Amino acid sequence: MKRCICVLLVATQLAACSTLSTVPYGEGAAGKGHARPIAVGDDLRITFREGGEKRIRVTSHSADEICAEDSCIRVTEIANIQRAEVKGGAGIGLAVLLGLLALVAVAVSVKPMGAMGYGAR
Repeated sequence: MKRCICVLLVATQLAACSTLSTVPYGEGAAGKGHARPIAVGDDLRITFREGGEKRIRVTSHSADEICAEDSCIRVTEIANIQRAEVKGGAGIGLAVLLGLLALVAVAVSVKPMGAMGYGAR
């Protein structure tokens, strides 16, 4: 039973694969590629011009800055922005396969009632 639970937990983690995609920002962001512009609630990884990076969840934004709960970052300080995006479709097939394997593992590991001494006389 513990094995089944572990397999199901792994399957749920793999079902939603996330990727980082570059996000347009600043002036003229709407015309840069096909990426969706920054929105409130986005999880971003911001790389600074001076080096280093910070992960934030956007609470507000404007053409001049992007704000998280604890601070705002000026667009002039930013070298690159990447958004974490969940790609559920890629892992669903794998999750279904792992779920079926878990059911088979449980079916094989469970002994029939007669083999455990119940009802056999």
